[in-house]
Amino acid sequence: MKKKFLFISLITLFLSTSAFADFALGAEIGFEGELFYKPYLRSFSNVTYRSDTSPWCFAVNVWPSNSIFTATADNWFLNQKIDGNLSWYSFWGISGLVGFNDFSIGTGARIGAGIDWYLLDHKELELYWQACWNPYLGVEKYDGDWDFMIMPFCFPFATGARWWFR
Repeated sequence: MKKKFLFISLITLFLSTSAFADFALGAEIGFEGELFYKPYLRSFSNVTYRSDTSPWCFAVNVWPSNSIFTATADNWFLNQKIDGNLSWYSFWGISGLVGFNDFSIGTGARIGAGIDWYLLDHKELELYWQACWNPYLGVEKYDGDWDFMIMPFCFPFATGARWWFR
């Protein structure tokens, strides 16, 4: 029932915004590293969504090899043109993760910046590069015990493309 509700809510969100606005769907790839808490470096691929009527950009991904699901919501509070079809942006946001191998759940704040490049006649294709600082707090179950999880130096870097439906 919860999965059905989530699915219907997401479809309603996408359909209601697309009825009145231009929106973009795309994919991004990147890598994320944590320097201190159980250091790691892993790659990811996301599905992204943006609308021209909202400063929010959403992304979700799954790391099948680690059984981790993450989601992010970023608010682009600065978006300035550099030249022609090239612009830069700065954002703050929130992220969440759920891991299933060794169960973990956490959330974190995000702050970062990126570059946008729009291509084609009506700017239908958006290419972008971004980096951010994304510390996480949460809990995890490791070897049967519950532990506090803090990842203070988590840095995701991503590049992607979105197609705008205008």
